[in-house]
Amino acid sequence: MPGPNSSADQKLDFLMKMVSEIMVNTASNSERFAALETSVASVDSKVDTIDSAFATYRKETDEKMSAMQEEISSIKNTANARDQQQRMKSIKLAGLPISDDETNAQDTEKYLGKRVYDKILVPILTAARENDEIETIPTLAKTIEEIRRVKAWSPPPSNVPGLSTKKTSTPPVIIIKLCSPQIRLAILRFKKDNTPAPSSADRAAGCKGFFISEDITPPTAKLLKDLNADERVDRAWTVEGRIRFTRVGDKERRVFKVKSVYDPISVILAPPT
Repeated sequence: MPGPNSSADQKLDFLMKMVSEIMVNTASNSERFAALETSVASVDSKVDTIDSAFATYRKETDEKMSAMQEEISSIKNTANARDQQQRMKSIKLAGLPISDDETNAQDTEKYLGKRVYDKILVPILTAARENDEIETIPTLAKTIEEIRRVKAWSPPPSNVPGLSTKKTSTPPVIIIKLCSPQIRLAILRFKKDNTPAPSSADRAAGCKGFFISEDITPPTAKLLKDLNADERVDRAWTVEGRIRFTRVGDKERRVFKVKSVYDPISVILAPPT
């Protein structure tokens, strides 16, 4: 740096030298900035490539997951439909207490079949015959193919003669496999007004009534129960194992069909379009 007594030329030379150094440094920095920009651009390009690859991977994964879920749903619906098809000759009977005679019978199913036929089914089939739904009242052998209770059960304490005195709760449901779909349909059509009332002995055993319904699959039964418990549903029932329901407040009383018993209730009860 020039001293205080330096000449003007010396000071000018010094300034020119400083300007030259600054220009050299600026050029060098410009090159560095250019290289840095190139590097950043390369990184951005790689990031864009990675983002694009990830987006493609995610899209493909989502599509595979969606296809897999649809396939699983299809398999479950097919399995449920096949299970329901196997029940198309069957009905459920709830509310019939177990008697001592049934418990002590040598052939429990045979005794139960006769009891159910005489006590429950004959009055219903008689009404079906009177309304020309069936030509004749079929015999026991031509009405019930198989019959069973679905779980072990011991009836509640009772002093009524002929009824078991073992401690228990609600009697198990009875599954009745009928000999033909025509008989099944006749029973389901005429059960409402022709199912007999419980006897005094039945009522003493805790029976509140006899209830006949379709034999539906567990997934269908669960959804039916959930729908009937939902405040948005006025009524839900099954037809040939398929759920139908009406909505609360619907003045037109439209009947809606459930496409899949595996759909969430939020989807099933979404506002109709």
